[in-house]
Amino acid sequence: PGTSPAEITQLVQLIIAELGLPPNLANASAFLTNRFFLQKNFESSIGFNAAKNTALIRVFHTTRRPIDNRPLLDAVLGGGLLANVKQRGVSALWSYAITPRTRVNANFLYNRLHFAAINRRDTIKLFTFSVSRDLTENIFALLSYRRNDRRSEDPNAEFIENRFTASVSARF
Repeated sequence: PGTSPAEITQLVQLIIAELGLPPNLANASAFLTNRFFLQKNFESSIGFNAAKNTALIRVFHTTRRPIDNRPLLDAVLGGGLLANVKQRGVSALWSYAITPRTRVNANFLYNRLHFAAINRRDTIKLFTFSVSRDLTENIFALLSYRRNDRRSEDPNAEFIENRFTASVSARF
């Protein structure tokens, strides 16, 4: 992929989705660099678990700023202007077991980012809905829909993604 934040974000989210991991696993401002950072992170979550339902709500606030002045790889990897970032948001997850082998999952993420070096603000809204089924003990099927909407003060960083995925996987 290219080094634009939008392309990198899409690639990371694609990998996370293909592995069946939660979509909010990656920070929306993650990038590759060789710098040292001071990061302050506040995260709070509350969950509910019942026989067939699981719900989780998470709020977060993260600030990250570089503490060195040697951005050797920033020009190559595109992370220099995005290194000083503040992000805050909320996510909600709901999972319902239709049967012991079939689940319905819904997830929503709202994330606001501020990149201080370029005075840019982005807003990310991510919604996923999926149905998963254990076909056998080692074979699994998944149908999912995902809408990823990133709005930015930089038009080149904006994108909207609507994706439907059907997959069958096996565990060896």
